[in-house]
Amino acid sequence: MLLDLAKEIEQQNHSFYTWLNVEKDANLKEISKVYRKLLVKYSTVDDDMFKKTSHIAYILRNPKLRALYDSILLDDYHHQQVYWKGFYYYYTRHKLACMIIIALISLTVLEYLKAWASYWTERTMMEQFIENAKIMAQRISDRHLSAKTHKSYMDFAKVIVFLWI
Repeated sequence: MLLDLAKEIEQQNHSFYTWLNVEKDANLKEISKVYRKLLVKYSTVDDDMFKKTSHIAYILRNPKLRALYDSILLDDYHHQQVYWKGFYYYYTRHKLACMIIIALISLTVLEYLKAWASYWTERTMMEQFIENAKIMAQRISDRHLSAKTHKSYMDFAKVIVFLWI
């Protein structure tokens, strides 16, 4: 709210102080007095001006918001070159682009996690299949000890791994 309102007021070549016609070091009583006069003036004429005046007076009467406005929006904003403006700056000016970037990053992370989950599921299934094949091969060889076959246990495991790959 503070940044949007400050941007809107600044486009009209005003600051919060010039909007209310008070000095930068005005106290709470002076701000309230001017605010009441402007409310009477704007309450019947223009609803938008009335809302802006109410928001500006609220910000200037709140010590924390006033300090924030003074430090960031007046001093730093006009006198220093901003090198990195932060996420909020880009979000307010490029909402669609920011949302697309965030969505793409989120989808990429989700696809990566999905691929790992699929990999671990397949790996677990293959390990269980190989264990079952070993057990079955052991049972078959125990039953047919006297019957010698030409295939060994290792050949059977190689075929299973080859089919899996």
